[in-house]
Amino acid sequence: MSDLIVYKSNDLVSASYNLTLAEQRIILFAISKLNPASADNKTVVIKASEFAEQFKNIDKNSIYKAIKDGLDDLYNKSIILKDNSKKITFRWLQSKVYYDNEATAELTFSDQIIPYLFDLKNKFTKYKLSNISTFKSVYSIRLYELLAQYKVIKIRNIEVNELREMLLLGDKYTRLFDLKKRVIEKAVNELNEKSDLSISYKISDDVIAFSIKSKKLEDEELVVINSSSNKKEYKSRSTTKSTKKPINIKKSSYYAGIKSGIIV
Repeated sequence: MSDLIVYKSNDLVSASYNLTLAEQRIILFAISKLNPASADNKTVVIKASEFAEQFKNIDKNSIYKAIKDGLDDLYNKSIILKDNSKKITFRWLQSKVYYDNEATAELTFSDQIIPYLFDLKNKFTKYKLSNISTFKSVYSIRLYELLAQYKVIKIRNIEVNELREMLLLGDKYTRLFDLKKRVIEKAVNELNEKSDLSISYKISDDVIAFSIKSKKLEDEELVVINSSSNKKEYKSRSTTKSTKKPINIKKSSYYAGIKSGIIV
């Protein structure tokens, strides 16, 4: 299978939702099978054999059942997006179909989610599905996407309450100690071990300051800054419009975030 690519609008990456690991894998696999340049076909076929090839640590004997169970749950799951002073809620899926004799399922994305998956001119995040395919924590996937947005900028500050809202934690891990141990540290450790990113962080005044580094130099987009000699000089180029980098992580100077798409 070719290296599948996930495209998401930054608004969708930062939206509030709570999916299981199985549900996340199904959604991301389906998104990676779409053509992001055209919304003509919002239906995706998921073959158990292809799914098993992408997520190799899943029990192959029960993979089709896992897909069906995941789709059954996904059909009732929603996303919450903030649009200025209002909140928009809509479902991930419009329909689902099972072909038991072929160990194949089919899903159709809802009409409301289409603008966040197709024709993304800017303000989007792009990454290889293989970067997260071995994750075992759903929080690792969410944190990876949130930090991959800022890969070129190399730093992102997120308020603790903002992270809790994006993950829809509700009454879970209300103590900062528990949130740090069971969500943040667990996800950061998995990103460092299994992904293309190297992450460190510190927390001050209820703001989490993440430092983001790429493990692979070739992942950075380089541009010539001096071609006057035979030996050219290069620098990293950000696709964001802003070059401002946060240093102080206090709430009074909280970094609101860059909205432009970062290519990963």
